[in-house]
Amino acid sequence: MGRRSVEKLVLEGFSGLSGVYMFFNPLGGESYVGSAKSPFNRLRGHRITASSVIRNSKLSSPFYNYLNTIGSSWENIHWALLQTDTLFEQEFVIQNPSYKLNSNELDILTNFSQFFIRLKEQVMIDLLKPSTNVDPVKTPESTIRRT
Repeated sequence: MGRRSVEKLVLEGFSGLSGVYMFFNPLGGESYVGSAKSPFNRLRGHRITASSVIRNSKLSSPFYNYLNTIGSSWENIHWALLQTDTLFEQEFVIQNPSYKLNSNELDILTNFSQFFIRLKEQVMIDLLKPSTNVDPVKTPESTIRRT
């Protein structure tokens, strides 16, 4: 079974979960941390974008610039799913099948899912200090409540 087939099986096993993931090159030490509501779709999107960026020579980020320097060879890039989490909107529907969410309620649960996984992503960025991330989102000190 090829590497992409294994990736697909693993990532499809995490459908219904959001995740924080990392791309890394063990030879050069470069790394990138990201998050997604669907890690499988995000991995596929990165591959498509990287191919397009290389073909069109429109380099849009340090991560894609790095891929350009190695010829966008995904054989040199490894990935890891660092953390997974629940998609709150899906979990609510599973636990409450007879309740019909209105659009505002669905938006709140969706935004909470996105916020929670992005917060976890930022923790991993701060911890791992990946070399090819662009402008990691920082929480302004002024918004932190101290008790």
